[in-house]
Amino acid sequence: MKDVILYFACKYFGDWERIYDALEKQEEIDFQEIDILKEKYKDMYITVLDLEYPIDLKQIDRPPFILFYKGNFDLIKKETKLWYFGSYFNDEVSATYVKHKNQMNENKINLITGYSSDFERSLLNSSIPENSIIIRDSGINSYINMTKIEEEMFLKNNLLISEYPDKVIPSLYTWECSNRIKIGMSIGIFLISTLKEKITFKIIADTIDEKRDVFCYNKNIDEKSHNSILINKGANGIEKIEEIKNG
Repeated sequence: MKDVILYFACKYFGDWERIYDALEKQEEIDFQEIDILKEKYKDMYITVLDLEYPIDLKQIDRPPFILFYKGNFDLIKKETKLWYFGSYFNDEVSATYVKHKNQMNENKINLITGYSSDFERSLLNSSIPENSIIIRDSGINSYINMTKIEEEMFLKNNLLISEYPDKVIPSLYTWECSNRIKIGMSIGIFLISTLKEKITFKIIADTIDEKRDVFCYNKNIDEKSHNSILINKGANGIEKIEEIKNG
């Protein structure tokens, strides 16, 4: 059955609905193609049927049928993971992020981030994290990649995950789909900088729907941040990362 999941994940380019339909209808399978795919992605994927698949991820809406990966797979087994996100990235945010990442390391909290939003790209370009999980919203070996950054990632003991096989290119849709993985694998989201924008509100709503916590940095980085408004509306105001671990 795991081979069948790999086959349909590749045939339908990671599209959850189409994979589901193919499995439900017991669509015809090309067994020769399965053998090719098994060799191509050998030791690079797990399915929802595997024991190593994250339990928390099974509990979300539309858990990925498959996770392709590269890097330190042991990080997926760590208990405490935190999605670190913001609406914008500047020098003040960058300096605070470095401080927070040190606090995460001290408290054995693994950072989760992504690849494609302006914030995520800026975060990775500013300082490659260590012992972190990066959720990719394109094919695991997509020709649209960040080769130099990826090389540094693997030198720093990181894990790269995607529900997409090769040839899938990033889009707003795949980015939003990848966000549910970040939410599912995390204890919650930590918002360092926020603006009044639709995408931020959607991420917060999705996080709450999956019964994860919303944490906000409670010190004003600059006049743009709306974190104080979110805290007044019920988000958890946090100054130091250890408050999350010990809260």
